Amino acid sequence: MESKCYEQALEAARFLRVEDRSRVFAEVSRAMAERGDKEAARELLEDASDRLDSNLQAGGSAKNRAYRAIGLAHSVLGDQRSAEEAFDKGGKVDPSWPPVVRIRNHLEVGRLALHRGLLKEAVKHGKLALALSKRQKDEEVMVLTAIFLHEAGEHNLAKSALDSIDPNRALPQRVQGLARIGEADEALKLLSLADGKTRAEGLYLVSAYLHEEKHKIGAVNLLRGVDSRHQDWRTLQTVAELCARTGDVERAHRYYRNSLIAYRRDWPQLWRNPHQRAFVVANFGREMAQAKLDPEPSDQKAYEDVVETLSWPQSIRI
Repeated sequence: MESKCYEQALEAARFLRVEDRSRVFAEVSRAMAERGDKEAARELLEDASDRLDSNLQAGGSAKNRAYRAIGLAHSVLGDQRSAEEAFDKGGKVDPSWPPVVRIRNHLEVGRLALHRGLLKEAVKHGKLALALSKRQKDEEVMVLTAIFLHEAGEHNLAKSALDSIDPNRALPQRVQGLARIGEADEALKLLSLADGKTRAEGLYLVSAYLHEEKHKIGAVNLLRGVDSRHQDWRTLQTVAELCARTGDVERAHRYYRNSLIAYRRDWPQLWRNPHQRAFVVANFGREMAQAKLDPEPSDQKAYEDVVETLSWPQSIRI
């Protein structure tokens, strides 16, 4: 299965420009090396490097990203000298690039510096990304920058970056960042003050980063105060997973059912497609059966649960 996936990725990459193709080749080479196929990985990596070095038209941030991918592949193969050479080629951020491109490259170069154990270099790129993010007033890249600064050990700077995001413009993104850097208490407190639609969106974004039981329970309780028309199927399914993780099996099962009803309500065109409906029903059935903590959830039981759910009125029961 893995080799088939590699073949498909390489075949698709042949239609890309040189720098993108070399990056894909390098990423596949790295994956192959991690799985022990080092001879084939080296051959593929050599092809990626030669094509990139010999093509004078290749340039810009895409070329730098390709060199960084090549460096990581060399590192996995144990060739540190070649890895460092590739890292040096891919570690520059051109001031002529658009601001958002520069921010993302600073973060990638900084993360690479962390991988290499160069903490000061990583923090330097994080601070450069932060300065650009503040000028751009782009909430998405600000959150990414804050998360990176936290990873680099600059927690106070990361928190300050998130606090600078206007909650009236992007509260869900702000609370997602807070949860990612370990400030789940503050994230849930902010969501408790938000309107229903914002609260539902924010809960969906933060749920994957709530690891303590009190935070999972807090998220579930917050959703109970949200009007059902703001509860999209993804949010409901997310809360179902939180309930299942905290051992509240009955409520988890109920939220999975409600999620299915919301999907049917919000995506009527997809629901009318028999293939899409079969796929969704199978997935929801499996999730609901697992939420009951059955040791071996049976397809028959899952099917019965879904059929019962579809007989419910199209309203959500919390």
